[in-house]
Amino acid sequence: MRRYSYTTMLAASLCLALAAWGILSIVKNSTKEPWTVSVADAAISGEIGSGQKTLAGMCGDIQGKKWKKKKKATRAYFDDALFIGDSRTVGLSEYGNLGKADVFADSGMSVYKIFDTKIQVHSGKKTDLESLLKKKNYGKIYIMLGINEMGYSYDKTMDKYEELVNKVHKMQPDALMYLEANLHVTKKKSKANRIYSNKKIDRMNQAIKKLANDTDIFYIDVNERFDDGKGNLDKKYTADDSHPLGKYYADWVDWILSEAVEDGV
Repeated sequence: MRRYSYTTMLAASLCLALAAWGILSIVKNSTKEPWTVSVADAAISGEIGSGQKTLAGMCGDIQGKKWKKKKKATRAYFDDALFIGDSRTVGLSEYGNLGKADVFADSGMSVYKIFDTKIQVHSGKKTDLESLLKKKNYGKIYIMLGINEMGYSYDKTMDKYEELVNKVHKMQPDALMYLEANLHVTKKKSKANRIYSNKKIDRMNQAIKKLANDTDIFYIDVNERFDDGKGNLDKKYTADDSHPLGKYYADWVDWILSEAVEDGV
């Protein structure tokens, strides 16, 4: 569930109060001359002079910015980004060129140990995720986790995933968050291993998608790029039935850039 700050809640309450005041003013002024407009009326209609904040403007700010999808962002889009993830994110970093982005990823990473693991980010010392989030402000944060958790309780895993999203959002309230779907495995692996079946991966991806709000938390699903058309990782892209070949991570990064959003106001 999305949590709002005290300041946001207070501002929302103020908007509601001003709206009520405006309605009462309109009723009160209904017997006046047509050109007589109260301050509250003007606030609602947007007729207050320039430089003053209208009620519509304040409430618009509370609802959040409007974002639109870019045709395709450049690599510079990653300059203030942080990628959090498992072996797939490691692959993106090693073979896909994430530019100047920070990468907090490990092959065995999971939501169960995300805050207990220390990782070396760029040329700095090893750090845990919470310390990293306290030290630096990010403009975008990408999270791709879930495949290593397939053998755990589904409900517990999703609780931990939501805790992660909420904590990151609370510590980095100005960052855009991208929740990345887990990549499918091949049809062969899906049939041979009940734990890593694509049916279970889809179930988890749908739960992750529900955590997005399309305001500052977005869900992106790269499976459209690597699937065989039947909901499986196409075998032509992989050698181990789970990860893309190194040469395809660059395509993956290009796809991520094609899903970037920008301020649409």
